[in-house]
Amino acid sequence: MFALASAGEDSKPPLTLTLPPCLSEQVLAALKADPRAVPLRDQSAYFYGVAVRMLDLFDERELSAILRRTYVVRAADVGLHARKAEESGLGGQGEEFLRGLDEWERRLFRRGHEGVKGAKEWTDNVKKS
Repeated sequence: MFALASAGEDSKPPLTLTLPPCLSEQVLAALKADPRAVPLRDQSAYFYGVAVRMLDLFDERELSAILRRTYVVRAADVGLHARKAEESGLGGQGEEFLRGLDEWERRLFRRGHEGVKGAKEWTDNVKKS
């Protein structure tokens, strides 16, 4: 049988879990300040995937709120860049923007870009008919 007993007020917990460096206090503070200014890929290529797994383990409401706001704000930028990529190509700023995206955001960008491209092809075909 396994039992845990208190050894007094100054006892340490038997197990301590910490968040990974990509979800450190400094990163979360930067995300609170401006989610667009943080290159998530530099933190982790799978930033949102790691964050979701950590939320499975920890009941962190503040972390959840920060991640939700970050995704919404950054998704708007990703959509804007995906829409404009067809017009302007991916010049220096576009490539720098893509380098900062994590894998979830890159998939969102690709799907947004393909959607815009497909809609343009469809409207061109309708105009020809």
